[in-house]
Amino acid sequence: MLKKFLFTVILILATALCASGLSFAAPHQLQNPNLNWGNTCGLDAKLPPPGLYFSNYIVDYSADKLTDPNGDKLMNDPVDAVVYAPQFIYVHDKKYFQDYNAGFQLFPTILQSYNPNDNLNNLTSNEGNFGDLIFGPFIGKTAQLAEGFNLHWIFEFDTYFPIGEYNENKTFNPGANYWTFEPWVTLTMEMPYGLTVGTRQHLAYNTENEDTDKQNGILYHFNYSVWKNLSPLLKNLQIGAVGYYGKQLTENEDNGNDINGSKEEVFAIGPAVSWKAPTGTTIRLKGYFESGAENRPEGEKVVLRLIQKLL
Repeated sequence: MLKKFLFTVILILATALCASGLSFAAPHQLQNPNLNWGNTCGLDAKLPPPGLYFSNYIVDYSADKLTDPNGDKLMNDPVDAVVYAPQFIYVHDKKYFQDYNAGFQLFPTILQSYNPNDNLNNLTSNEGNFGDLIFGPFIGKTAQLAEGFNLHWIFEFDTYFPIGEYNENKTFNPGANYWTFEPWVTLTMEMPYGLTVGTRQHLAYNTENEDTDKQNGILYHFNYSVWKNLSPLLKNLQIGAVGYYGKQLTENEDNGNDINGSKEEVFAIGPAVSWKAPTGTTIRLKGYFESGAENRPEGEKVVLRLIQKLL
């Protein structure tokens, strides 16, 4: 039987977030601060029963350094950030196109707080707290590949609406001030012995920031995870290794001209735990340690996610 999914975008920011992809005025404009860098994991393609779900993201990000195109350090401890982002996920009770599941998710960023660590005041933070809005319809299905091997998949097309607070003179902003269009697919493979592997693959296209005349290049990024279910020893508890990777495919542009050496890149890995309480609430805690960053911050991130069915 197909189960339906509870899924998410990437919050991180708003959560995104931000947490990892902060919006910088220097050395150049970073990718959308609301992209999903590790906010979700490889368990998300397995759909829950039809209904309306409420997902809460709390993200804490601490950057150890800001890097240049070669990955060398430009600045120590540039910023700490805390983000809260609620997400509403609706799974329809009707099946489409030969037993496919469908639904949509709505993802506003409610609270983002940045604390630049710069005694020279070269880094500044927008005092606003409201980020952009993300909306995306999805479709998904489950296929039994062999006995004990079930593949769950979800395809979604997200639109990032630039309604968040933004100031071109600030280094860190809750809003991006440009549109982002991002198709993505999540795959979750359940295997014998309580093992689950999964990934979420994204491709992000950004429009031009009309206040700065700059446009970020196309970004490919993905989340990945490996999980082990500890039942029956510890019922409904899973432990795992999670991570993310992103590489910008094209250079940023300024007034239509390429900015050489502006591509971003980062890798992260860390531990994770997921538990479904008797009340039905799912709690997931993940930690990430970044490395290999280029043209972006590099640090540590913690993501706490709480998922509860509303209707």
